[in-house]
Amino acid sequence: MTVWGIAREEFRQMRRGKLPKLAILLFLPLFFTLVFGTAYRNQFVRHIPLTVFDQDQSKVSRTLVQGYADSEKFTIVSHADTQEKMDAELESGRALAALAIPAGFSKDIKRGDGGKTVLIVNSANNTIGNAAITEAWKINRTLTIGGAQRIVERLGQMPDEAMNAVYPVHLAVRLLNNPLAGFSSFMLSGLGLQGVQIALLIAAAPALSEEYRRRWYDGNVPAARVLAGKMIPYWLSSVASYFVYLAAAVFLFGTPAKCGLPELFLLGGIFSFSVIGVLFFFSALCPKPILAMQLPMLYVMPGTLFSGLSWPLFSMNLPASLYAAVMPIRYAADNLRDLLLAGYAPSLAADCRALLVCGSIGFLAAWAVFSRRRKRLLQAEGRASHASLYCA
Repeated sequence: MTVWGIAREEFRQMRRGKLPKLAILLFLPLFFTLVFGTAYRNQFVRHIPLTVFDQDQSKVSRTLVQGYADSEKFTIVSHADTQEKMDAELESGRALAALAIPAGFSKDIKRGDGGKTVLIVNSANNTIGNAAITEAWKINRTLTIGGAQRIVERLGQMPDEAMNAVYPVHLAVRLLNNPLAGFSSFMLSGLGLQGVQIALLIAAAPALSEEYRRRWYDGNVPAARVLAGKMIPYWLSSVASYFVYLAAAVFLFGTPAKCGLPELFLLGGIFSFSVIGVLFFFSALCPKPILAMQLPMLYVMPGTLFSGLSWPLFSMNLPASLYAAVMPIRYAADNLRDLLLAGYAPSLAADCRALLVCGSIGFLAAWAVFSRRRKRLLQAEGRASHASLYCA
């Protein structure tokens, strides 16, 4: 049987069953994209519940509180009149942040001593903590600079001169590639890539171990041909799934797509090849299909953590870096995000080479293990058949 004949048969097998493998491959990454895209639709954290404990009750303190009320990052849910009530709001979870303004706040500002406020944040979720601290810093700075400018203007300086006097260092900031710091643009492409990995784990991991049990191809069909024929349907399906979920990310959730299709195809095609190669190696090792799915879970499931999506690769310690180095998604996720957001990926060529090496090693190891075990099984069956004929 030819490679294409084996591929057609594998496609036929992928379409069978109550939950066909082909459906899993095509729609699981899309499902990941829809679920996470909906969760990240707001792009950044808004409406952090805030309780306010204003002991000063002055015009200045009310101006500061109004700054928090006007911010879309905060929603004031209560005004506490005692320390105990403020703490109770935080402990109950009704508020995730608290703004405490001490008595004498406005007097300290007028004397030039500087008014002090305290922001208490429940930072069990770092995303909430970072967003609250950053926004509070912006609000307080705006009030401080505005107040100081008015004071200096009263001393006879023009508005621009007064601003330069109270704010002598001007910082111009440009955010490249993701100016809104949106979570959809930041995470969605990589999470879909993890969906491709998991879909391949479910669909492709049992492919060779099933051959040990069912014997679709006799010993006259070379092991390399069996591997190649089985690989083609999974590769084509996973690449198609990759473009389906990217289309959903771009057209439904507004993820930028600044690169061309050739770069996306190159990365997606080599990534799928690499993942299938690794999964085929696990499949060749396992005598049963269920074990072939369970064993590589320890390898595939932590992919998001070690991909560089949320925690940068350059900040990983040595054990984490070594573990990430043998995971295909580590070489694909950051490059895919760079291609979509920036239009280019500086590490694309080197990481594609790494993926090719990883996938090739996986296929060679799978071929060595599969051909040896298959030969032993066929020899054992031959001896058993010969013994039964002799006994008869």
